[in-house]
Amino acid sequence: MKLILNRYLTTANFHSLIDDFENNYISHPNYPSLLAVTDTLT
Repeated sequence: MKLILNRYLTTANFHSLIDDFENNYISHPNYPSLLAVTDTLT
């Protein structure tokens, strides 16, 4: 999942946010779920 999101962020020209996204995504209470992804992206 992280690989797909890294590619998405790179394609969307958000290179500088990849590390921040990973930290926030992993620390989310619902970490392995899609809810964690959508919450982190917003």
